[in-house]
This record gives sequence, structure tokens and C-alpha cells, in this order.
Amino acid sequence: MTKDQIEYPEELKLMAWVIVAKHLTRSEKDITKIVADAIWQERQRWVESR
Repeated sequence: MTKDQIEYPEELKLMAWVIVAKHLTRSEKDITKIVADAIWQERQRWVESR
């Protein structure tokens, strides 16, 4: 399966848009920071669920 064939859940797409919008409204353009923020948020959700 290629990346173009992956069906991402709507919840995941919405979370991605929220994270990107937050960074872009702050005029941040560093993709690394945006991805790191997304990873950090997902880790926090995982830790809180345990």
C-alpha cells in the first residue's frame, strides 16, 4: 500500500488541521516544529489514557 492509498480517519485529518492552523497563525513555518508538536500531543494522549 502506498501513501496515496491510505485512508486517514476524519478525526486524524481534523487533528492535523488544528495543529497546522495553530502554527500557521503564529507565522511559524518550521515543519519540524509542527510535526514535533503533533507527536508530543499524541504521546500525551497515550500517557493520559493509561
